[in-house]
Amino acid sequence: MAKIYGYCRVSTYHQSLDRQEITIRKYYPDAEIMKEKASGTKMSRPVWNSLVKKLNAGDVIIFDDVDRMSRNAAEGFTVYKDLYSRGIILRFIKRPYIDTDVYRDTMQIKPTGADADFDETVIPGINAYLLRLAERQIKIAFDEAQAEVDRKHINIREGMRASGAGEKIAQARTGRKFETKKSKEMKPRIYKMSRDFAGTMTDKEIMEALHLARNTYYSYKRELMSETEPSEN
Repeated sequence: MAKIYGYCRVSTYHQSLDRQEITIRKYYPDAEIMKEKASGTKMSRPVWNSLVKKLNAGDVIIFDDVDRMSRNAAEGFTVYKDLYSRGIILRFIKRPYIDTDVYRDTMQIKPTGADADFDETVIPGINAYLLRLAERQIKIAFDEAQAEVDRKHINIREGMRASGAGEKIAQARTGRKFETKKSKEMKPRIYKMSRDFAGTMTDKEIMEALHLARNTYYSYKRELMSETEPSEN
């Protein structure tokens, strides 16, 4: 019998998976929920890897959004095609237009009735063209999901900066009474560089690039996480 799984992921350990689980259970109350706290850009996702290995044709994976499967559009489509080829059904609650059911329908163009004599050499070309359209649509969905996260980060940062909340939170959590000139310079750079925020670099690579001591670097990173905590990506 086919099984239904719900996959929930957040990027850091201090974030909550509750919203994703509630969304999935609203539409699929019997789904077996798989939870993971790991960045979508990292290769090591043990819960996801274990799930993929045990899937059988006809099984279903539910996501609240496409970027839970992967934060990278190209890699995400590769995963999507691989699971589709194995007969796995993928459904995305926020973007149902890229469910594998839609993709499968796209690939089932066949001549019927008066068109039965249609040149069979044309059909593969049509399907190949539709496949390219499907790929583009899926990549757009990934990009839209990431754009939404980026806008949310920007809105949060701007709101906190305008209200002074970011400084107050940092002071409360780190014991700082003021933000140093160095932290003001380094934190935006860390945000742009770190793969846990908007970049692609590891902690070690950033510390080496910015010549930061380990304790100083992680202090700045904790402050950044506090400032962006309302986000779930």
